Amino acid sequence: MLNRKLLKFIRHPSLFVYDYLGKRIHGGSSARRVAQDTSLPAPATLPATLPATPPQHRRLSRIDCLLHPPCVLLRRLFGDRSGALSGQPDQSLLLRADQLRLFIGVAIEISLLRGCGLRLHALHGDPLFEIKPGHGASTATENKIFGALNRTTDFVLEFPHLQGLHNALHIFLYQTVDTQRYELKSPQAFIKKFHADELADLYPCASDRADSAGRDGASSRASAPIDIVYTWVNKDDPAWQDQWNATFPEEPCDPDRFTSSDELRYSIRSVLKYAPWVRNIHVVTNCMPPDYLDLTHPRLKWVSHEDIFPDPSVLPTFNSHAIEACLHRVPGLAEQFIYFNDDVFLNQPCYPQHFFDAAGRSIAYLESYGMVTPGENNADTPDYLVAARNSARLLAEVFPHYRPRQLHAHVPHSLRRSVLQELDDTFPDAFARTRAARLRSATDINVTSFLYHHHGLAHGTSVSGQTSALIVRPKNMAAFMTDQTQYRYRFICFNDGGGSSTHKGYKRSFSNFCDRRHPAACELERHRGAPQSTMMSTESDAGPPTPAQRPADAPARQPECELA
Repeated sequence: MLNRKLLKFIRHPSLFVYDYLGKRIHGGSSARRVAQDTSLPAPATLPATLPATPPQHRRLSRIDCLLHPPCVLLRRLFGDRSGALSGQPDQSLLLRADQLRLFIGVAIEISLLRGCGLRLHALHGDPLFEIKPGHGASTATENKIFGALNRTTDFVLEFPHLQGLHNALHIFLYQTVDTQRYELKSPQAFIKKFHADELADLYPCASDRADSAGRDGASSRASAPIDIVYTWVNKDDPAWQDQWNATFPEEPCDPDRFTSSDELRYSIRSVLKYAPWVRNIHVVTNCMPPDYLDLTHPRLKWVSHEDIFPDPSVLPTFNSHAIEACLHRVPGLAEQFIYFNDDVFLNQPCYPQHFFDAAGRSIAYLESYGMVTPGENNADTPDYLVAARNSARLLAEVFPHYRPRQLHAHVPHSLRRSVLQELDDTFPDAFARTRAARLRSATDINVTSFLYHHHGLAHGTSVSGQTSALIVRPKNMAAFMTDQTQYRYRFICFNDGGGSSTHKGYKRSFSNFCDRRHPAACELERHRGAPQSTMMSTESDAGPPTPAQRPADAPARQPECELA
């Protein structure tokens, strides 16, 4: 026995190490079961023109599970066909319905070997299954998961405790119509019914480049690069405090508006999990960067106010309207970009077509109700409404018969750099006045939350859209945290105001939400270890110990699966 182990260590040191760790982390039983029982049978009845499916007698390798991102491994095992909603490679995976039970079992085994946990949920929020890190699932539980997900058209699979981009997949089920035709169950499918011979042209492999997939000019379907822009402020930054005190020595700052509670960290994690197709992320600020961001990463761009304001004499500024009037001046910014406040989170997989239509027009998600009336402003008029009325008056000069009423919802803003520049050129005085106001003023316009979208709707560069979104405030945080269907929202905004910066219960719940939903560091972070939250958390929400934390004599696997 000793000689065999020594020989294995000399010839295959990596295999020796992984076998050694696997036996101690998982007690040996689960690892052996994976090696022996997870051969993936090939389909016997479907034609060879279908994508590569798990080959017959293929075994799930322990080393594959440990070395490859789980979602990449699942793609390779189950065909790698992507582009369910657009025909472009993305985070979706087309899965044949009769492979669903096998898919669930393999995903559970991967999560067990990696000790990373597993989460499965439908986009309407129910059902939701969560397997905690280091735990497995009984056959009865696997059957329960299969029965629930088999009734859906699509669902999301996440490995929430894994770092990096490859920790979430949007699964779309397809089925046979007859021996040569197939149908995607989702009504939103790029092509719902198709012939087997068309599959390779319609739905490329995720590993393929979009401009080379297909034979009929798939490059015409390839979306233009899309960037993300954040505006961010941190009142605890000493340099920012010096600027504020020098500019407004007698006026205290509003903590709700200028406090940072790590929203940026978790919002970026949500973007890279649910929209990994974005190109670069730009953070516009007049503060020092937080220590958790890796500024050397090529996809992260740190942008100071001096880089975007045409007249530096108006700086420093503490007016979000002024900053938003300069976003199109961010160096190297893509033509199409999405503007985020740092309190806005993606809550489910998102695709370019959720922000720009097939013609490249911005999708405007306006509030369902109107509140911008043509009345005059007074001392009691909220500053956001003042800016909207000023913007409406500008629009009346160009489009006299257009009557804007709705503000943009508290969701990401889809914007085009050239359209913003056109607005800047059309209304230069209004832009200059707004940029010169160091705090929100009676002469402001709100470019990104009103002017841009209504100008686009009147001019034809924007279209109106509808989405599922929720604003979370202290008054509804408790209900949100216990909502079993919270995954049904595409966007969530943890809106500041009403004393949120000092509301301990609100901050604690927000921390618990972030540590549960986005616990692992992303590739733009400098620290890649355990969850990093600097906010308050409670022991009851910490979850079970990871394999590294569990005592040596504790059972490695428990047949436990939570129905959240």
